[in-house]
Amino acid sequence: MPRGPGGAGTVLFQAMQNIDKALSEAGLSIPVSTTTYMGAFVDTYPPSCGRFSDDYLNFLKPVIGFLVSKRYPLLVNIYTYFGYKNGDVSLEFSLFKPSSNEFNDPNNQLHHQNLFDSNLDSVYVALEKSGGGSLEVVVSESGWPTQGGPGASVGNAEAYINNLIQHIRHVR
Repeated sequence: MPRGPGGAGTVLFQAMQNIDKALSEAGLSIPVSTTTYMGAFVDTYPPSCGRFSDDYLNFLKPVIGFLVSKRYPLLVNIYTYFGYKNGDVSLEFSLFKPSSNEFNDPNNQLHHQNLFDSNLDSVYVALEKSGGGSLEVVVSESGWPTQGGPGASVGNAEAYINNLIQHIRHVR
């Protein structure tokens, strides 16, 4: 999904409809979706306050409606590195390690042990507030950089991926 309102984002909904129609007319049953990223969300702490920024919501509302009507998922990219890099949370909380950043959301008492789950919960809350509460959310990208910033290293990237895999195995 475009990284800002306007531009290609303004035609996203129409493009999705056209692709879905073409696939259907060709006799293909292939879901059509798009991806978003955490930069489209605001008020993500605590996650129960998460919502789409007003600019993104303007062009995402019809997309959300389309996905709901077709029962197609929304894809989301979650990179916890940026929360760490911005100084919002500890390295441990971002890497799925025990951390002093663990918290209970005061609005729903959900316990958050890592930034990944916290971000994902804020996506679900934002969708609920935007008419997309029934949508399946698929994490389409996640990872950790190996260089180029604070905390970016091969060791942290390896820890992130290994801990993410372990986390997914235990959540399922």
